[in-house]
Amino acid sequence: MLICYKRMKKGNELALVIAYYLSKFDKKAYESLGFGSNTRTHEQIGRRLSVNPNTVKNMRDDFDSIHPNPRAGWHQRDLRPSRRKVVEDFGHVPEHELRDYVVGVLSEDSSPIVEAYSWRVLTDTVAVKSVDKSCIEHNGTGIPRQIAFFFEIEKLDEIKRLEFHFRGEAFISRATVRNSRLRLFWERRFSRTIEKYLPANKESDEYGLGLRLSKVGGKADKFEVQLIDESVATKDSRGPDESPHEGSTEGRRRVFYSTRYERDPKNRKRALEIHGYICAACGFDFGEVYGDRGFGYIEVHHTKPLGEESSEVYVDPHKDLIPLCANCHRIVHRGEVLSIDKLKKIVETNVRQNSR
Repeated sequence: MLICYKRMKKGNELALVIAYYLSKFDKKAYESLGFGSNTRTHEQIGRRLSVNPNTVKNMRDDFDSIHPNPRAGWHQRDLRPSRRKVVEDFGHVPEHELRDYVVGVLSEDSSPIVEAYSWRVLTDTVAVKSVDKSCIEHNGTGIPRQIAFFFEIEKLDEIKRLEFHFRGEAFISRATVRNSRLRLFWERRFSRTIEKYLPANKESDEYGLGLRLSKVGGKADKFEVQLIDESVATKDSRGPDESPHEGSTEGRRRVFYSTRYERDPKNRKRALEIHGYICAACGFDFGEVYGDRGFGYIEVHHTKPLGEESSEVYVDPHKDLIPLCANCHRIVHRGEVLSIDKLKKIVETNVRQNSR
């Protein structure tokens, strides 16, 4: 469905289609994207497409003159050719299909909030740092100025103390300025701990291991740390966890014909980077219970079952993919598919009752 316009950058092309969606479906569109206020939505779109947020707003205003929303828009001028082309290509597309297209464009899988060098800030509370040899040798790493906001150190003029929590242990870290550069240093024993999980037979600059930092309580001084092994995440995407077992006959030999729905390993990997490996419903951690054998494992639940869709759908790792343990994954699919909120309430209610 992607369309191209002469002399327009890709980010602007995509922003133009999203602006059309915002204008045509107005409040419903803003609520569907889930970024909050209109201004916040424009900012998030701008960040993910590398477009000025005001450009997104102005593009939306271009289309306001042809849609029955409260804004007048640029009613004093005719639509430019690029805008008319969007209307021609997307004017007939129903809201739910256009929404899926827009969500796919803005998917965190393709566009982190900020990406700088070996860092990716995925949400306001989660960032991933690719581990390389220098991290181990120097017990730390550089912090690009573009992501300083994540650690709340844009104007750092002294040392800021940080805590990293990994698998039940606490490690002291510090953010500081050295040789006019922002640097992050941690205890040597943290490097030794990371080193144990480095994938085998990999070059030092291609470990394929991500250091996932998640703010505890939303504050930038205490972080829960998890390690994302790219090869493990990809391998697990081909396993049985993505398709809860629905039952079959036993004993007698039979031939079955079935349909399998392809799932993109990249979406699974990004979902784990965003949400981590802890079950979103009951808090179960495979690594904590099963040790190294369970390290880096969790099943991923699709909130929009692919089998119910008549065509390909865009999957947003932020909203459409949720980490669940094997038990919760089976229960959520038992009978009518439950929402994650309903499943959490069931778990919380029964745990509370059984603890009395």
